Amino acid sequence: MKINISNHSDSLILMIHGFSGYPRNLEYLAEKINNMLGYDILVPRLPGHNKTLDDLKESSHEDWVFAIDKILKEKNSKYKNIYLIGFSMGTLIATMLADRYENIRKMILIAPPFSFPFKKKFLLFLSPILKYIKKYHYKDIGEKKMNRNINDPEMRKKYPVKFEKEPLESVIEFNRLRKKAKKRFKKNKTPFLIIQSVKDRVATFDENNSFLKSNMGPTYGKFVILNESGHMIPIDFERDEVVEETINFIKEDLSWKKI
Repeated sequence: MKINISNHSDSLILMIHGFSGYPRNLEYLAEKINNMLGYDILVPRLPGHNKTLDDLKESSHEDWVFAIDKILKEKNSKYKNIYLIGFSMGTLIATMLADRYENIRKMILIAPPFSFPFKKKFLLFLSPILKYIKKYHYKDIGEKKMNRNINDPEMRKKYPVKFEKEPLESVIEFNRLRKKAKKRFKKNKTPFLIIQSVKDRVATFDENNSFLKSNMGPTYGKFVILNESGHMIPIDFERDEVVEETINFIKEDLSWKKI
């Protein structure tokens, strides 16, 4: 189910969850921001991210982007200020759309997966061929679907993985989106906050930090580096620091909101 919090505000925070994830991955951040800012908050479920792997397999990266774009079209005239918060694959979608609407003031990108180590990039390159040999990419998970990308053991119990595996066709769609978002990021004009963790085993720190800092568009960017969280940064050890940094960035007075 989506998360929809209405405070009758003229500002909206639109959050976008990650690949094969679900809105609850962002509920902690949504609840804390709601308590401290009182903005309207929406965390939709991306197309295909429902009950079955067939749903995921039948959706495309265009579907994922279109769904968020449709929401922004509907909300742009209603809200004076819109802030995008993307987590993991959600950062790619946010990057694709941030410059499209005038009322989008800032974006927060948490654990952005723009770049990968050579081995993973090579496997992604081969995935259109590998799909004829194997159907799925299997996740590294623990007992009872516990997510090894959450380092906090209590949060591992609370937020199990939705899918234990992912269709190779869906992985290919993710990679197509990633390539488009990399090109878009280089031209981005929306002020952004990047939050990364050095212990992220999915959106690995070195590769992504290097890409992001080397390819900033003509705008303001701020980087926050965490030391204890895994990939699931919004619900891991440093989740309260994520909340604080996100709120501070949203409230920060940037005279050059867009260049």
